[in-house]
This record gives sequence, structure tokens and C-alpha cells, in this order.
Amino acid sequence: MDLNGPWPYADDSFDVVHCAQVIEHLHNTRLFVQEIKRVLKPGGCALVTSENLTSFLNTGAMLLGYTPFTLMRVCGWYLGNPLGLHYQEHVEEGVPITDPAFAA
Repeated sequence: MDLNGPWPYADDSFDVVHCAQVIEHLHNTRLFVQEIKRVLKPGGCALVTSENLTSFLNTGAMLLGYTPFTLMRVCGWYLGNPLGLHYQEHVEEGVPITDPAFAA
């Protein structure tokens, strides 16, 4: 669903809303936060995380000419910062490269 718009959930639906590395990709962050508040039950908890561009690791990576975020395996290639915490750690993607999801 498009997280820049209203969510298809009733008010007070969830005890917890967890959002990891999403908010920095949204255009309408104000509505996103309002929707989190709306769908949380009274006393509920929201956990919203994003990578820290100004961390020592990311600043060092940028000074060395690398992208400033964690290295990620995407479609069989490693993209990002080779100084990242999970460099050379193999994580099975679970989707073969021939899957239509990788079509150009």
C-alpha cells in the first residue's frame, strides 16, 4: 500500500507499530506519523528507525568515497558500504534471479 496516504486500518487497531528504514523514503511524513498515532491503541508503542547519515561509520565511508549506508545484497550484487557491519555476511535472498520480480 502507499504509505504516503491514509492507511486501511481502523482507529486504535494496534498495540505496536514498527517501521524500520521506511520514513526517509516517504513524501508525506506528517500524514505517516498521524496515521501511526491514529492506528495505535491508547498506550501503544511506535518504533520508527532510520539509518544515521552522520554516524562515524557513515561519515568515514563518505570520506573514503563509499555510499554512506549498510552494505546490502540486491539481486545478487552487493551495494553500499563495504565498511558496513555485515560485510561479506551471506544472507539467502530466497528469490532466484530468474524470478519475474527482477525483470527490467
